[in-house]
Amino acid sequence: GHASVRASHETLRPLACSTLADLVHHVRGELGITHLSKVVYIFSCNIHDATLPLHIQTTSVRLLLNLVENIFHKSEPEGRALLVRILHCLVSKFATLKQLIPKHLAQVEATKKAEEEDKAKKAAAAAANGGPAEA
Repeated sequence: GHASVRASHETLRPLACSTLADLVHHVRGELGITHLSKVVYIFSCNIHDATLPLHIQTTSVRLLLNLVENIFHKSEPEGRALLVRILHCLVSKFATLKQLIPKHLAQVEATKKAEEEDKAKKAAAAAANGGPAEA
């Protein structure tokens, strides 16, 4: 059904992104400014796509950083705009991370606290029953 199609899509999508990143990395020196512009657009979108695994977002960042030198050496007028787009993409990702990291840290702390409280309750219940606490 639709669920299995969606699941296979979600499984294959990161593989496709990774494969495309490998391909672009190997041919980046051969790409003209038009193709580089499309690559920057696609991988900038990947960086901001929360549905993609973190390693794919990281791979996308690495790829954009590897393209900087190629774009710079092309010395085409559009190259400067592309470099600015890459910089803007990375700065906006940092802004997103600045908002997300405190939320994630708070979640981790809350989970840790809940686990410790649960462990303490189990130990207290076991002690009340005269048996050893379960691990």
